[in-house]
Amino acid sequence: MSSLRSTIAIAVCAAVALVSCSTDGRTMQEPTPNQIAAVSPGSTLPPEGDAVIEQSDPLTLTAPWASGTAIDPRYTCDGEALSPPLAWSSAPSETKAFGIVLTDRDKTDYIHWVITNIDPTVTTISENTNPTGAYVAENSEKKRGYAAPCPPDGSTHSFSITLYALSSLVDTQKYSTASSIIEQMNSVVLEVGTNDFTYSR
Repeated sequence: MSSLRSTIAIAVCAAVALVSCSTDGRTMQEPTPNQIAAVSPGSTLPPEGDAVIEQSDPLTLTAPWASGTAIDPRYTCDGEALSPPLAWSSAPSETKAFGIVLTDRDKTDYIHWVITNIDPTVTTISENTNPTGAYVAENSEKKRGYAAPCPPDGSTHSFSITLYALSSLVDTQKYSTASSIIEQMNSVVLEVGTNDFTYSR
């Protein structure tokens, strides 16, 4: 009989141990509904106090050719030397103006095309035109407008058209040359979009 009582006592102690999970007299409390919700699987909420960061689309610039390919010859000195139509999207909401710069990466001292203070509501430029109200700087041909790409015969040059989203207008009375305008745009730029191309002759 004593052996049976000992066995029962051991079984009871084991059950109590499983329930209490402690030998100091404390017992586990049932979780509250809030505690259950906090650890529910599948929750993707960030920890309390962490900000949710939304990724915006990058500023994009579109030309009549795919970026990284050869320019259509009609926009070069061997064609009609027209300025190309351009379009862009996804500019930052703080944009107060746009600017455009065409550079020859193999002849960086040559000014092809510099425009600033394009109205922030404008998202396209038509072929062979400059945006109304924008400031067009003098190019290396001593003209205010587009100087068509024209690398030396037997060579291939790489070019970039860069669209600047600006946080403020450029003071074109103070900064009127192409180089000074580019410098000022770099000081107030929010984001840039580029279209790269090559031309061989």
